[in-house]
Amino acid sequence: MAMPRRSTFGAPTFLIIAMAACTFASCSVEASSDSSGVANAEDPSAVRLRESPRVRTELVVRQDMLRILETTGAAESESEIDVVAEATGRIIAIHFEEGDMVHKGDLLASIEQADQELSMADSVVALAESNAAFERSQLAEKEAGARVRTAELQLEQAEQDHARNLQLTNGQKINPLSAQALEAGRIARDSAQENLNQVKLAEERSALDTKSAASAVQRASLAKDRAERLLERCEMRSPINGVIAMRTAELGANMSMGALAFHIIAPDQLRVVFHRPQRELDIFLTDGSIILDAEAEALPGFRFPGQILRTSPTIDRTSGAFRVTAKLSPESTPNESGEVVKLLPGMLLRMFIETGRHADALVVPKRAVRREGVETFVLVAAEGKVRRVLVAEGYSDELNVEVAPAEEGALMPGDLVVTVGSRELKDGAEVSIDGGGDESDTESPADEVAE
Repeated sequence: MAMPRRSTFGAPTFLIIAMAACTFASCSVEASSDSSGVANAEDPSAVRLRESPRVRTELVVRQDMLRILETTGAAESESEIDVVAEATGRIIAIHFEEGDMVHKGDLLASIEQADQELSMADSVVALAESNAAFERSQLAEKEAGARVRTAELQLEQAEQDHARNLQLTNGQKINPLSAQALEAGRIARDSAQENLNQVKLAEERSALDTKSAASAVQRASLAKDRAERLLERCEMRSPINGVIAMRTAELGANMSMGALAFHIIAPDQLRVVFHRPQRELDIFLTDGSIILDAEAEALPGFRFPGQILRTSPTIDRTSGAFRVTAKLSPESTPNESGEVVKLLPGMLLRMFIETGRHADALVVPKRAVRREGVETFVLVAAEGKVRRVLVAEGYSDELNVEVAPAEEGALMPGDLVVTVGSRELKDGAEVSIDGGGDESDTESPADEVAE
C-alpha cells in the first residue's frame, strides 16, 4: 500500500514566509501615505491664482485703401517693323548699324540693280515709241478729218450743179446733149456722196487707231512705273522713325526676296499686353479711372506710369481671359534721389493696377481679423477685457485690411484690436496687454480659422 506524499516545507520554513508577507504589507502602506503627502505639497492651485492671458494690440485707424491688381507682362514697342528685301540680288552697301537712330525714308542698304536699270531703260524707250505712234495716229486722224471736209464740199458742189441743170431744163430732156449733161451731173453728185462716205469711214478708223495708240502709251507708262518700282526695291528704306534693333543683312551677301534685313522699333512708344480673368471684365470696360504703374525687374525701385488703351470685349475660349493693352511711359518717375531711368522694349514688368479707392476707410491689421465658420470678427481690448465685433472685409494690402462693423459705432478709430494671443480668447475674456517683446509667436492667417 502506497503512503501519501509529504510536503517538503517544514514548520520553520512556513514561519519565515509568513513574517516576510507581513513586512511587505506594512512597507506598502507607509509608501502610499508618503506619496500622498508629496503630491499635496507640490499642488500650486491651492496657493496661487491663475494669471490673465497676455496679448498684443494695435490701433484702429482711418486711411485711404486701394484695390490693387497685380500681373506681369513684357514691354514692347507700339511701332515695331521688319524690313525685308523686296528684290533679289547682292547687297552692295549698308548705311546703318544696330543701335542707330533712323528717320522715315532713310536709305538702310542697297542691292545691286544692274538688271533693274536695264529694264528701266527699255521701258523708257518703249514709252517714247508709244508716244510717237500716238502722235502719228493723231495726225492721221486730223488728215482724215480734212478729207471729210473736202468730200463734203465736193458733194455740195455736185448737188448744186445738178440742181442748176434741172432748173435750166425744167426736168425735161430737150435734146440728147442736155440729157447727157443732166445725167453727168447726177453721177457726179452720187460719186461725191460715195466719196464722202468713204472718207468718213477712214476718219473713224483713224480715231480708233488714235485710241489704240493712247492705250499703248498707257501700257508703256505702266511698264516704266513697274521698272521704276523694281529699281526702288533695290533700296531698302526705313518705313518709320526709330532705332535699328537688329541687322541681319550682310555686305556682299545675296538677298532673296522676302528675307529679313533689319528690325526697327520706336523706343519712345511703348505698350504692354496682358490678360485678366473674365470675372474682372466689367471693371475694365466700365471703370475709366483705372491707374496703372509698372516696375521692371531689371530696374528695381523705379515706377513707370501707364494708361489703359483698349480692352477686348471677348473672352478667349482656351484661357477664359480677356486681353488688355496699356500704354507705358518710356521714362520712370523720379525716385527718392531724383534719378530717372528709361524703359526698354522686351523688359519683364510687374504691373500694379489700381481699380478702386475707398477714401478715409476704417482699417485694422490683417492679423487682427479672425474667422469662425461664416463669421468674421475682431477682438477689441478695453478695460482689461476683450469684446468681439463682427466685421465685413473690404479692400486690403500686404499688411492692412478695410473693415466695416456689423453694428454702427461698434468699432471706432483709436480702438485697440488684438493682433497676437487671440486664438483661445472668448468674448468678455480678461486679458493683459503686452507692450512689446518678441513677435516670433505671431499667428499666421492660416491658423486664425477656428477649428
